[in-house]
Amino acid sequence: NLELILTKEEVNDEEYAVGLAKMFIADLFTLNSKKGSSDVTSSQYVYTEYKEKYKTLVMDGIYSSIELNLDGKRSQKLPVVKSVELVSVGREAFSYNGTVIDANAFRIRLDIGYEVDMGYPVKYEVIIVKSGEVLEVVKSYKV
Repeated sequence: NLELILTKEEVNDEEYAVGLAKMFIADLFTLNSKKGSSDVTSSQYVYTEYKEKYKTLVMDGIYSSIELNLDGKRSQKLPVVKSVELVSVGREAFSYNGTVIDANAFRIRLDIGYEVDMGYPVKYEVIIVKSGEVLEVVKSYKV
């Protein structure tokens, strides 16, 4: 649980990064809880400078077929993430446009389990950087 990790007296950055990556993936791919294609709640975990671009990519991509559910009566079947398991954690420099954002970013590989397999990604990688005292997702992709 990310909250437990962050309330410790001494926060372990690797535990924090893994917890963040798991929450990000569960939020991103649990489409059943979304009210529509613009309900990109996973953006709260994304590097501040990338948030708007990220939202647009998600809305135009995997969320584009989500039907509106403002009344709670949507019949569309959408995925629900059941589990997110850690496969590996590595460290590496992360650069954007030739500028190093974090010389020691986390590369986290995860396996995703769903309540029902609907063809959504089951292997994903997330890159997380430290921005001040906060960790943020800068990149994520299917592996």
